[in-house]
Amino acid sequence: MAGITRIHPVSTPTFPVNMGGGAEDITYLELDYLAAVNAKTGPESTLAVVYTMLGTFGTIVYQGPLFDSNTRQIVGIEGLSGDDEDVANFAAAAVIQAALQALGTVDSINLGSATAIIGGPSANHQDAVV
Repeated sequence: MAGITRIHPVSTPTFPVNMGGGAEDITYLELDYLAAVNAKTGPESTLAVVYTMLGTFGTIVYQGPLFDSNTRQIVGIEGLSGDDEDVANFAAAAVIQAALQALGTVDSINLGSATAIIGGPSANHQDAVV
């Protein structure tokens, strides 16, 4: 009997990221896992657990590639903005960072000191921030 072959092509985003439509509702966060997570892709591994947690804050519309020795990633979440977008976004980043750290150790990656910052300080990815 024939089986199903799934092919997952490699995708490289082009910066600046164009989401096509109203980007004002999208908040970009730079997550610093503080350890290489490129091999933590299983259904119950580190990245899946982090994405599930992030999904409770809004719709994940962008998952950037891992960079900085596979320890950092930019994620776009729709729906974090409020009346005062800057205040709402930074407050949400603090809450998300606390939730990220509360995950503890997942698949041998200790997220207890992981960080989540709006946009991120990485100069080569700064133009992804809207």
